[in-house]
Amino acid sequence: STGLYDTLGDVVAATAVATCLEALRAHVEEASGRVIQRIGDELMCLFESADAALGAARIMQDWVSRHETAGQPALALRVGCHFGPVIEKSGDLFGDSVNVAARAAAMATAGQVITTEDTVATLSGPLRDKVRVLGRFTIRGKRKDLTIYELLWQDDDTYTIVGTQTGVGPRP
Repeated sequence: STGLYDTLGDVVAATAVATCLEALRAHVEEASGRVIQRIGDELMCLFESADAALGAARIMQDWVSRHETAGQPALALRVGCHFGPVIEKSGDLFGDSVNVAARAAAMATAGQVITTEDTVATLSGPLRDKVRVLGRFTIRGKRKDLTIYELLWQDDDTYTIVGTQTGVGPRP
């Protein structure tokens, strides 16, 4: 939201962020999840299953992509998800799963849903078919590298294929 505040000013940006977060909260609850806390422009959510979490992520990404306002900077979500045990105490969540989810969110770019191999292993077939492996990554604080995946949340069958072009000069 830093660019949003810079472009729109504090009052307008704060209103846009608050409106977006309230809509996202409703989508989380519709997916049987709970918003545990709001941290600035981020939400920490808890779901009973990886399917519910990634299903909600798809719905939230779709909602944000459809609610652009003409002449205004577009809002975008970065979503990180990890499915595993947590400790819930005094309205907050603790544990390795919380830390890994936060690291996954930090890896995501605008419009992206990032998740882990542990999460993908628990997904049902339809959602498992919507993920692609990005590779193994070193995650700060983890002894072993983790395999990271991206959820392809769009409902179309258009995917990006990355390749090498020959005979093309360098781009600026």
